[in-house]
Amino acid sequence: MKVLVAIPTLNTISAQLAGFLLSDIGQAFAKGHRVSISFEMRDDICRARNNIVKTFLNSDNDLLFMLDADVIPPAGTTNALIEANKPIVAGIYFRFDSQNKSPIVPVLNGFKDIDGRYGMATRAGAGCMMIQREVFMRLRDTAHNPPFSHVYDQDGAGFILSEDWHFCEMAREIGYDIVVDTHIICSHAKSLSPEVLMQYLPKPSEIFKEQPISNEARNDKIYWDRIWEREGSNTWRQYPTAFNRICEIIGTGKTVLDVGCGVGILAKKIKDAGNHAFGFDISETAIKEMDAKFGICSVAGKVPPIPWEDKAFDWTVATEFLEHFSPEEADEVVKEMARVGHNSIFTTPNNTLTPKECEEHCNTFTPDTLRALLERHYEKVEIETFTDAFTTASESISLPTILAVCKGKANP
Repeated sequence: MKVLVAIPTLNTISAQLAGFLLSDIGQAFAKGHRVSISFEMRDDICRARNNIVKTFLNSDNDLLFMLDADVIPPAGTTNALIEANKPIVAGIYFRFDSQNKSPIVPVLNGFKDIDGRYGMATRAGAGCMMIQREVFMRLRDTAHNPPFSHVYDQDGAGFILSEDWHFCEMAREIGYDIVVDTHIICSHAKSLSPEVLMQYLPKPSEIFKEQPISNEARNDKIYWDRIWEREGSNTWRQYPTAFNRICEIIGTGKTVLDVGCGVGILAKKIKDAGNHAFGFDISETAIKEMDAKFGICSVAGKVPPIPWEDKAFDWTVATEFLEHFSPEEADEVVKEMARVGHNSIFTTPNNTLTPKECEEHCNTFTPDTLRALLERHYEKVEIETFTDAFTTASESISLPTILAVCKGKANP
């Protein structure tokens, strides 16, 4: 294999990284691979990475091994990533978010173990990542160009997705998995005081702790009680674009049931807009929090059924909810919502956060599959799609979203 090792840097690299390069290039040559090194001297990381890709595509190399100047992989990483033979495969390094007092965590999310060595992630850092030529060729032939770019918020004041996480999003959109080699644990040359380190350092056994239970089991009362005990009304589950759009559609003076309401973030917005809001959720913990914080009438229970009479509400709403059910269960949920409401609104992730990527999900929807489900129960279904982008205490989220507005009862 012909490999280009490319390093974006301001002006220097560490002696440790230089030692790694000398050792690993020798090991790769011994295996019959040809390895060359390129440095990109720029202070703009997006430009640096995109220039690296341009250099790579203008060469005859098969693989691009992208390394950050402050990431030091273990010996043998180059050969290990080559032998993985994956379109995209990354090693692991760690960060500490001192601003949000987050613990030391891997620079990846949505991780799911595959076989004890390899796993899949929703996103991984490009500070130690090997990418096959075909990935960039396909990205270049689509709208996903340049391959590395920040995704900024509406005000342009800060980015929602960093350039490497956005690259992962685009690669996944065209069908590539983000594979992670959990045996490649890199050093990350960042400063951290011993006091902070000891306060937040997790046990090694907990970093990739395997969860043996199924996706379905994660949606029971015990699971969601624990979630809401931890998150409470400060939950990251805010979805501002979707929630504001729902309030706009409903208007004022309506009776509205929020199914799967959690602690009532959306229900409070609906109430504040001049409506009569009610909640229904499997978690008693969430219902108690909703009553204490927002004073909204709500009931705890598992869907289906929904314990209200036929057409008791002007609107029923379920946001980020249907994907937590199997296809058969989702059909029953929709049937119940159509029964108790004159009109309904649903949101789901748009062909992302599949059950393989998200431990809470049992189903995945596209605009077509969601429409097909809803048209079995409603006369008229209107679909909207958008990206709901917002920042939480620990990360920035950019969620492709489907919103469906449903009216009337379908003919039997």
